[in-house]
Amino acid sequence: MKIVVTGNTGVGKTALLTRLTKDTFSENIDLGTQTVDTAEWFCTVGKKKIKVDLWDTAGQERFRTLTSSYYNHSDLVVIVIDPTNQQDFKEAGHWHTEALKYVENEQVILCVNKIDLQGARTVSGSDIREFARMHAMPVFEVSCKSGEGVEEMFQTIIERELESNT
Repeated sequence: MKIVVTGNTGVGKTALLTRLTKDTFSENIDLGTQTVDTAEWFCTVGKKKIKVDLWDTAGQERFRTLTSSYYNHSDLVVIVIDPTNQQDFKEAGHWHTEALKYVENEQVILCVNKIDLQGARTVSGSDIREFARMHAMPVFEVSCKSGEGVEEMFQTIIERELESNT
């Protein structure tokens, strides 16, 4: 299974995959993945062991024409936003439109990272839920820093994808 993780620079895409695959978090992650990084993660669904290829795309504007090619043959796209940054939320529509060129709508997931920063939040939960409803996307809230919700989100979206393909 191939999952592409996308969104603006600094939303925590690399931190999300590092938390999932290595169960670690660093405040000093280099902002600015250059085009794409990949990782593998294994999970169990029922009695099946599933290998998941995770693609961490660059969020910088200058790489957007390159990163679109990484969506090819993906099973799911996870759009990551930072609720402490209005611009990330405003650009989520761009990422959704881009993803739909390559996958079906039900294969696009909205991930709200940095829920540990509740006091700094500038995007309301109701605005996020409304955006997700309008785009028919499931929404998950996670914290890469604490690990809250990270593995559960991936496990859930993988199970849903496998169920829809049977």
